[in-house]
Amino acid sequence: MLLPDGSLFLLSATQRSKERKDSDAGVYWCVARNAFGNATSRNATLEVAVLRDTFSTEPRSMRVAQGDDALLECGPPKGQPEPTITWTKDGETLDLDSSKRFRLADGSNLAIETVHIADRGIYQCVATNIAGSRESKEAHLTVNVKPYIVAGPVDTMVLAGSALELACRVGGDPLPDVMWRRERGSMPLARVSVLEDRTLRVHSATPDDAGLYICEADNPVGTVSASARVVIHSLPSLSLRPRDISVPLGRDATWECA
Repeated sequence: MLLPDGSLFLLSATQRSKERKDSDAGVYWCVARNAFGNATSRNATLEVAVLRDTFSTEPRSMRVAQGDDALLECGPPKGQPEPTITWTKDGETLDLDSSKRFRLADGSNLAIETVHIADRGIYQCVATNIAGSRESKEAHLTVNVKPYIVAGPVDTMVLAGSALELACRVGGDPLPDVMWRRERGSMPLARVSVLEDRTLRVHSATPDDAGLYICEADNPVGTVSASARVVIHSLPSLSLRPRDISVPLGRDATWECA
């Protein structure tokens, strides 16, 4: 539209696309004419800003262990001019310039070094230029703590017939599952129970229960184990006891004992 003062007004500038073959972008100049001649202005280049809707790669929810590194990928939509990339966590824009652990990798991916528990949350990739902004889908970052031993089993000696107890208190997030096993041989399942605090109890221990016992704890981000050796002592017992005997006067007397 040509305005009365000679200005050119574009109501809705367009950019070339798959759907549109024409474009308002290009080089413009104006020409003024009267009876005495004409004058041509200098050239003016018009670039039409655009920002597509679709991300080529969107961040995905992930689970990492505390202390590990995390990478949230983002392939921003194409645009003219090229969009700038920012990231948000729980709706707040991350200050990547001042952070020592958060940075952009390959121009648009979010790299987090030595992940902390406080880093868990909802992340989004945001692409912005003068044509507008686009937000990616939400990605949930879950931060777990690898299993660790709080109080592990210790080498133990017990008397046969007594109860044997081996502690295995563990920590982690989520709370690890605990499993007991022996290095050699099977557990005496009829006499074994695991207490609420994961302590292993063997009722009426026998010499066959001696050996190395291993406590293993695992959760989705790791595994840890601890072991203890068990020695079973038995009270002395006689398999052959001496008996009353009668011998002639002057003969030797012998008693057997084992």
